[in-house]
Amino acid sequence: MQESGALLGRTGLRLWKPSDDGWPTGFEDLGAAQPQRLWKVCAEEQGKTEWSDRRCIAVVGSRKASVWGKACAREIGESLSHSGICVISGLARGIDAAALRGSLRGPIPPIAILGNGLPQIYPPENRRLAQEIVSAGGLLVSEYPPETPPRGYHFPQRNRLISAWSEAVVVVEATCRSGSLGTAHRAQEMGRTVLTFPGSVVDGGHAGCHSLIRDGALLMESVAEVQEWVITGRDSGHFLAQERRLRKLWKACGWKRKGASPPEMQKLEEIQRQTGWSAAFLLQVWWRWQECHAKDDPLDQGQV
Repeated sequence: MQESGALLGRTGLRLWKPSDDGWPTGFEDLGAAQPQRLWKVCAEEQGKTEWSDRRCIAVVGSRKASVWGKACAREIGESLSHSGICVISGLARGIDAAALRGSLRGPIPPIAILGNGLPQIYPPENRRLAQEIVSAGGLLVSEYPPETPPRGYHFPQRNRLISAWSEAVVVVEATCRSGSLGTAHRAQEMGRTVLTFPGSVVDGGHAGCHSLIRDGALLMESVAEVQEWVITGRDSGHFLAQERRLRKLWKACGWKRKGASPPEMQKLEEIQRQTGWSAAFLLQVWWRWQECHAKDDPLDQGQV
């Protein structure tokens, strides 16, 4: 690990603050949980890259991924990179590493966010991957001071940065205890889209993905569907489904006329009870309602 740290150290370990150029604007959605400083490693010529101007999509999932899961993640990473999208992930084993490797096959280098202090790399088997990311013009980022060892509680904290930096989160494969569920739920709370793949119900390897779908994540059946979402923002089927959900929320709120104000925050628990939705999905639909309401979308013209 020290050898890897020395190698990366020569490329430059830099302190990054909210006042600096390129600070990700999505971090503002974290409110009080926004980081006050980060450390980054990147190639010298990439030190002033405007990272905040790049479209970024996170690809996350199980560390103990199947052969299919890792192949799918690699394909997604490569597809996104060729579409001009910067892939963001942790540097974990399994899906994270596979997505990062896939993105290196395309023209847009990825971003890896670590749960330990740079320039050390954890897990150690991903040292070469970390170096390839930097050499390709990508970025290694950590919230933890240099040389901080990895700790279990670091990774859930790290995941909030992945969610906030991304416009969407793709979950390829996840069990019901996968840390990627925390990344996805935090993304939903901030109004990001979550896309995920279903799978077998036998071994539990996709149980987390199925729970996300129940909470409103978009069901993906192929890398091509992910690519379609990247290009169009949503497919027509999803738009109609969201419209039906919005009308259900509208009716549950008791809004009867155009221009009615949304309910106070304390009424959201009652809305959740009436709709049967999870808190994460309610927040996702709530964000979508606000988007439509801002456009003066008349959801209640006799159609509730």
